[in-house]
Amino acid sequence: TSDTVNQLLQVWEELSSSNTKWLEDRLRYDDDLGMNPFHIVVTSVNLKKEILEFLLNRYPKKVLVSGDFNAKTMMDYLLIRSSKEAVPLIQMTLQKVFVTSINDWGMGLIPKWKADLEQHILSLHVPTAVDHDIQTRRKLVREIFKRVGYYTRIEKTSQIELALRIKEALMEEKRECEIDRRQCQLHCGAGIAIENVFGFLWNGESRAQTALSMFPRFCASSSIGEEDVKNK
Repeated sequence: TSDTVNQLLQVWEELSSSNTKWLEDRLRYDDDLGMNPFHIVVTSVNLKKEILEFLLNRYPKKVLVSGDFNAKTMMDYLLIRSSKEAVPLIQMTLQKVFVTSINDWGMGLIPKWKADLEQHILSLHVPTAVDHDIQTRRKLVREIFKRVGYYTRIEKTSQIELALRIKEALMEEKRECEIDRRQCQLHCGAGIAIENVFGFLWNGESRAQTALSMFPRFCASSSIGEEDVKNK
């Protein structure tokens, strides 16, 4: 097994050192039957934990959850293995997918969630062979999936609440800026000057024009003011 893992490491390093874009365009993760390396490992006669660990650390998660031509993922095949040797592989996969990948972005509940999931994953390992029947194993894994779904809903709801709070704070800051701007115009008389004085200078122009649309014309036209001053 160690020789196999070392050979895989060598091949992987050689591929990684090549052109990544070229590799991604041509790399296939599945064979003609739709089976990827994870399918091959978990359906082998001798289950190798070291090889599965190698794949989990290097292959993208989309390969792990992809199905074959029968729409079965590697976990589907792993859960129908009746041997006790399948349990460590199930535990390793669940640990990698559900526990290790959880990002702690400031929620105090994350450590509690991880501890709860780890406890349920450990519960898959029972001492007697009688308790290692497929139905019991599937029931325990289903409970883990249920808890992950529950925690995911809480996390998504918390993210939405956080986004709404940020949006509310930005809108409040914008309202305060608009109020401050109106107060400044009121105190300095800018509202009166822009609306009435410029409207008087350009007689006949629409008074609905804003100050921003008038300032460029006022600054760029050299004839405005000069001829009027001479005539006056």
